[in-house]
Amino acid sequence: DDDDEDEESETKRVSDDEAIDGDVDEGNKKKKRKRKQDDVEQQDNNTSSGSEYENDPTHNGHKDDDDHQKAKDGEKEEELNSGLSTISDQESSIQDTVDQLRLDLSKVLLDADTFNGRMTALKILVDVGRTYANSNLTKDFMINWINKEDVLARALNTSLHQPQYVERVTDVVMLLAQSKPSALTIEHLNLIWDAQTGKHSSVVQNVQKMFTQLSHQFTAVHKDHIFIKFRQAWRDTQGNHAEMEGLLKFMEKLTQGDRQRTMSQRFLSMLWKIIRVRNIEDAVRTMAMTSFVEVMCGHYSSADLKLKWVEKLFLSLINDEFVIPALKLLTALSKAMNKPMSYRYGNEDQKILYGTEKKYGFINIVIEKMKAHAAIAKSVLDKHPNDEDPDTILYQAREEFGGDTYADLLEHILDLLSILSRAGNLYLNHPSVSKMWAVCFEHPVCNAAVNLFGKWMRHNLATEISANTSRQLFDSKVLKMDAQLFTPSAFQAFCIMFFTINKDGKKLIGTVKSMRLLHYHTPDELHGIEKVWEIALQCRDDMTAALALKLLLRLHNETHDRGVRTMLVNRCRQSLGELCQIMSMCLPTVSLKTSTYDISSLMSGFSQDTNTTTCESHTARKSSDKSKDSIVDDDDDDEN
Repeated sequence: DDDDEDEESETKRVSDDEAIDGDVDEGNKKKKRKRKQDDVEQQDNNTSSGSEYENDPTHNGHKDDDDHQKAKDGEKEEELNSGLSTISDQESSIQDTVDQLRLDLSKVLLDADTFNGRMTALKILVDVGRTYANSNLTKDFMINWINKEDVLARALNTSLHQPQYVERVTDVVMLLAQSKPSALTIEHLNLIWDAQTGKHSSVVQNVQKMFTQLSHQFTAVHKDHIFIKFRQAWRDTQGNHAEMEGLLKFMEKLTQGDRQRTMSQRFLSMLWKIIRVRNIEDAVRTMAMTSFVEVMCGHYSSADLKLKWVEKLFLSLINDEFVIPALKLLTALSKAMNKPMSYRYGNEDQKILYGTEKKYGFINIVIEKMKAHAAIAKSVLDKHPNDEDPDTILYQAREEFGGDTYADLLEHILDLLSILSRAGNLYLNHPSVSKMWAVCFEHPVCNAAVNLFGKWMRHNLATEISANTSRQLFDSKVLKMDAQLFTPSAFQAFCIMFFTINKDGKKLIGTVKSMRLLHYHTPDELHGIEKVWEIALQCRDDMTAALALKLLLRLHNETHDRGVRTMLVNRCRQSLGELCQIMSMCLPTVSLKTSTYDISSLMSGFSQDTNTTTCESHTARKSSDKSKDSIVDDDDDDEN
């Protein structure tokens, strides 16, 4: 019974606890609902009170509390900004003070006796100048300070032979030049220019380098003044070739830094005026022409500038204005512009030359100028006795050809023709080559013309003249030319044409230097072989005759046919017989050392059977084989 009572009491207690817990949970839920309802009512009250008391100044609701808090936050932010501004002003003031002290120190060190002191002064000045944008030291203040303290004049007073010192001075000048607008004045340029006058070459080079570095910042006024200074210096250095060359090199460098190309155009015009002066020294004209070509063909030269000047020079030839300077300058310029064309993009300079030649037909114009100058040379020779050497007369008449000899002028013309044809990938046609042949070979005014044209033919025959034109020229001009007029250069050109034509005819193989007959052909079958015999027997120049004899011996000795050699011997006997007939009409006898021989007996000896001289010709062939050498001598000096 007691156990049952305990169980009942325990069960009752548990049920009471559960009832209490349930009541507690229910109470909590009610409290939560009540708080939520109060919040909603409070929000509604605030909304209604805001709309109801919006214009009521006596209302002290929740909105005033928020505004008050915001006002406090704004005051704190203002106080913070004010504090930061104060700190920044203090830092700026300190920086300004430091910069001013550094400038004062730089002013003192500029006059220091030591090199390191002056270098430090310039370094401080440049550092302050580059950082003035972050301080209250304005641009105008810095420029005024530099001008007031004569910084540039004091800096240029010493140590200009030191490149590192001049670089620091350049940095100071750059501060003036880079300001907008430029603070670099004419007085500053005068100070820099005068710093090199009469000084050592190292000082001149350093100062000129400073100008080159500053050229990117030059205005039109600066460029005008520099050209004024250049003209003054050019007049002052007349006669001193070293200084004149240095001035030209200096102006070349200045034009390289000219991005607008205005300095290049003005400098080229000035050089063209120098080149056209008649009484100018040859060395000075050469220097001016070299500078002209350097500026025109430099890396910074534009295609428009080149085209403009190439046309201007060619038009000067057409109008007979300054023909010789224009011709010489065109030749030098064309050589520099006529570079090998690239595989894909080509060469712009060659396109310019080709375009101008196609537009104006300059090749024909140049050939006409060749004829005109040959006529001038002939008129000069007509004024002198016939017994004087034509080359000597024309050399002394340099004034007639603009200070150059006729040979130099002819060489320029030939070079220009080859360059123009090569630039346009053109062959010289038969009429043009015939005119050149007539001027230089058929009616030459001097031996130099023959040598020069022969040399030109030797170098340009395969590249500038087509095979068809070469064959026409060979038949119509070369084979009809007087054998006595051939020179070594002319004969070498003849050999090239002779070999090319017979090689195309399947009669010769090898090269010009080592040509030989194909099988089943004899030398008599070669086209032009009779002209070789004429040159060997009749040419007045011993060297040319020797070259012709070597060619004949080579052609006859390269074959193993005994009959070919017999033909050579018979031809020699025939020629000797003809000469003896001429001698017999002039002299009945001829004395050789101590013996006297009758001409008729000599002639009878030549009429013997050719078989008696076969062994002699065989011996001659062996001796000639020992000294086989090239027909064409590449050394141009041997031509003289």
